[in-house]
Amino acid sequence: MSGIRNNAPHEVFNAFMGLTEQELPYHRWRAVQTALSDGMLVA
Repeated sequence: MSGIRNNAPHEVFNAFMGLTEQELPYHRWRAVQTALSDGMLVA
């Protein structure tokens, strides 16, 4: 996911994040979200 975040258009990254949120259990989704948002401001 970090490769997509760094290289893909914003819309593509958001689509992958939406799919990830839908498919993963909540605790795993939070781990992904936390890892990807390290150093970033997330609204």
